[in-house]
Order: sequence, then structure tokens, then C-alpha cells
Amino acid sequence: MKIATSALGDELHAVCLTDTGTLFHCICHENGQWDKWQTLHPGGVFRDVSCASVGSVLHVIGTTDAGVCVHRTRDKSGNWMDFSDLPHQPMFEGDH
Repeated sequence: MKIATSALGDELHAVCLTDTGTLFHCICHENGQWDKWQTLHPGGVFRDVSCASVGSVLHVIGTTDAGVCVHRTRDKSGNWMDFSDLPHQPMFEGDH
């Protein structure tokens, strides 16, 4: 299992990658109250995950079991964009 965290305003966002490759997201609010864990993707298997906050947006980047890096964002209103593949990934294609 792997946990990635990022502070966003007065909240702590946590993204959990389970041993079976499923991603979950949860928020700890300023008052210490935690939301319920929510599945972050509808299917597929992930091998790694990281997250960071830029301004008021949470960015999640993951690597799938096929070796593809994908990116998803959550805006300040709580709306998630769909995962999209990152552009050309030479480190996975043997290009140097």
C-alpha cells in the first residue's frame, strides 16, 4: 500500500494506492474530521501514485500496470476531471 498526501488550503488530501492497484481519495478537514474514502477511478490497475497541490487544484499522477502515466485534477469545488494520459513518455519507450 502507498499513501500520497498534499495540503490544499486548510485541508489534507490523501490518495491511497492499495496492494491490488485501486486508488482512493480522502480529505481531512481543518477540524480533524475525515471524509469517507472514495474510489478515484472506475477500474484498471495502478502501480504508483503521487499528488500535489497547485493553487486551489489537486493534481494526481499515477502509473498504470501498462506503464502509462496518467493525470487527474480536482478543482476547489470538488469536481474531478477524467484521467488523461500524459504526453509522450520517452522514459518508458527506451528513448533517451
